[in-house]
Amino acid sequence: NTLCMTDPIYPVYVDSNDNIFTENNYKLYKAFAPNYTNVVEILDYTDTKSRVDPNSIAEDDLGNMYCGLYQEKWNVKVYRMKAGEASFSLCLTDAECHHVHCITIDKNVTPNHIYVGLDNSSTNPKCYRSVDGGDNWAEVDIPFRNRDYGYRYFGNGFTLGCGEANILGGATIYKTTDVDDVNACKAVCSTLQ
Repeated sequence: NTLCMTDPIYPVYVDSNDNIFTENNYKLYKAFAPNYTNVVEILDYTDTKSRVDPNSIAEDDLGNMYCGLYQEKWNVKVYRMKAGEASFSLCLTDAECHHVHCITIDKNVTPNHIYVGLDNSSTNPKCYRSVDGGDNWAEVDIPFRNRDYGYRYFGNGFTLGCGEANILGGATIYKTTDVDDVNACKAVCSTLQ
């Protein structure tokens, strides 16, 4: 199959095998390297009229892919496509939140920890973590209640998290050495908070 459509095609991710993930008409496609002429539909979300933001798709060290929808409706959905599988399947939902702000993977631990930051456009964002490849999820406490939150960087001995303030354009970046201890989070940058 060749992806040839009249509507715009939006590339959103390139995996570790150089395959391109792109979306069009509320569907996610995978174009296989090296020539990208073999294109398959891997997720259909036409019922939600959502989109996949480049910040909400990620790959772990095992080749498993995680994808969250940026949507206008409540009821967040996160999907997983295990390495070798042909399509995504639902692995996390949250009816209280609006959209997936980001999916970030801590590759400094084995198995990798997958973090999903959610936005609910009010004062109760959430962050979930899976330590078993997306089979189970637990909510992680976050240091500041703003519109959204997510861990974005896992470095050598520290983690950076960020959140958008309810005031459009405001943001806070936090640094911590322990994501399980909200008191260990220290603001390193704050605008309009």
